[in-house]
Amino acid sequence: MSIVVRNLTHIYMPGTPFESIAIKDINWEIADGEFWGLIGHTGSGKSTLIQHLNGLLKPTSGEIIIDGENLHARGARMKEIRQKVGLVFQYPEHQLFEETVERDVAFGPKNMGLPEDEVAKRVKEAIELVGLPYDAVKDKSPFELSGGQMRRVAIAGVLAMNPEVLILDEPTAGLDPLGRDEIIEEIVALRKKRNITVILVSHSMEDIARLVDKIAVMHRGKMIKQGSSREIFRDYRGLTSVGLGIPQITELMMKLREKGKDVACDILTVEEARTEILKAIRRKGSA
Repeated sequence: MSIVVRNLTHIYMPGTPFESIAIKDINWEIADGEFWGLIGHTGSGKSTLIQHLNGLLKPTSGEIIIDGENLHARGARMKEIRQKVGLVFQYPEHQLFEETVERDVAFGPKNMGLPEDEVAKRVKEAIELVGLPYDAVKDKSPFELSGGQMRRVAIAGVLAMNPEVLILDEPTAGLDPLGRDEIIEEIVALRKKRNITVILVSHSMEDIARLVDKIAVMHRGKMIKQGSSREIFRDYRGLTSVGLGIPQITELMMKLREKGKDVACDILTVEEARTEILKAIRRKGSA
């Protein structure tokens, strides 16, 4: 499903001494099946923006159009839209509350009024989609699990709604390295299995570089840049001017280039860097 953001502005507490412009004049188009990264410093407007994409916040001005339907037009089918656009907040495990994993994941589908057999099917599928063994965890309390497993249960609760768009707000925040890697692997696997649109909000430039196809950059409430991952990370000076960095491996390749090495700068992963350095060595050896 497609999402179009047009001239979106949101002002908190307008007309009061505490008035604050959170986002201003945002324009953004997300096509079906795309994988976007959304980056920017804390306070840049990322969380405010994503809460508009399933109608949790209402724009001060501008509009959100999902599959041709304006979210805030009279008669908009908000219940259906919120089922299609799944939003996983930071630390989603804090929202777990049921006695068992199975009941927690089933909460959303049950509220949709689905038949019991359909709820059971969705719950089992969602738990397995996030890499947890259904039979081993379904009767456990979510609070008996590790931090990474709890987060996967929370994500499964959103997936059980069968969203067409999945928005993940800092999905690896606060996890240990193992839990973090597990979540990243599950995001990759999930996108392949479901072929859904994904928007990943992250402060980790390494995760963004490894995962996404396109990046949108937020700064002081404005979307200052959009483009492919390589285009965005090539603009090292532009990113550093707003206090953002680039993946460490990209920075390494840029420094090698500055020292006269015949290597490409738009490298995003260790695997790409290894291939590029080997090519440079072969070129030098054949010269």
